[in-house]
Amino acid sequence: MTDTSEKSLNSCGVSIDGTILKIINPDKDGNGEIIYRGRNRFMGYYKDLENTKNTIDSDGFLHSGDVG
Repeated sequence: MTDTSEKSLNSCGVSIDGTILKIINPDKDGNGEIIYRGRNRFMGYYKDLENTKNTIDSDGFLHSGDVG
């Protein structure tokens, strides 16, 4: 059974084991883009190297475009 007393409207939960999450370019309130790296990240866009390079940086982090 899940303990709902710990849930927050300002959270989506915890990260998956083996995943590294970062917030980059935070604003004055600490909100910035969520990027992550881990074994569950997709390998890239099928036959689309340009979009893959625009989404996954040279350190292997996927740039989600989501704010957190």
